[in-house]
Amino acid sequence: MEESLRKKIEDGTYDEIDKDMIISRIMKSIKVKDEIAIEFANKIKNLVDEYHDELKLARFGIVMAVTDITEEDDECGVKIVYGSSDSILKLMRILSEEVVK
Repeated sequence: MEESLRKKIEDGTYDEIDKDMIISRIMKSIKVKDEIAIEFANKIKNLVDEYHDELKLARFGIVMAVTDITEEDDECGVKIVYGSSDSILKLMRILSEEVVK
């Protein structure tokens, strides 16, 4: 985002045109994020379709998380974890507990 626009958001000095620009940028970022997530999901689905039995025997699992909750205010966190089903289930339990807090 442009520095001047970011500053206006922080200061609360944005006008209607700025607000429209902000909304437009947010909507575009969500659309692009959705497109990438769908592409990723489709690739995983194709992988599972092609190697269903092998991945089942390997107890393959995957979790992907995207968040703006990071140590740095200006970064976006992305974590992709894959491994055995047991590891993924453990991670899902931990994530569920954190979300409920």
